[in-house]
Amino acid sequence: MNAARDAAIAADYRAGMPILEILRRHEISTTILYRTVKDADRTLRRADRAARDAAIAADYRAGMPVLEILRRHEISTTVLYRAVKNAGGALRRADRANARAEEAAMRDAAKTRRQAAR
Repeated sequence: MNAARDAAIAADYRAGMPILEILRRHEISTTILYRTVKDADRTLRRADRAARDAAIAADYRAGMPVLEILRRHEISTTVLYRAVKNAGGALRRADRANARAEEAAMRDAAKTRRQAAR
């Protein structure tokens, strides 16, 4: 597939162009249209994830407390440690035990808020 063509198809789709017009303009099938849009979205999500993971790792390297990172980025400890590990960082030993307890407390608080809202 041609990357420029795929980008144009995805852009037309996101701009709200009618499906039949996209199919005619690019001379493609419906299957190719949806596959192209799905692949483009997957690529965008990966780029977003990479940027998010870089920000998480930077916060961790700067010495920000784990709980604050979890709250700021709205992530789990698993995501935090994966981001740090993929960035080549080392985990702070004391954080391992504390983070799991803090994450459990955050989940419990969120559950309590949801139940109170009912």
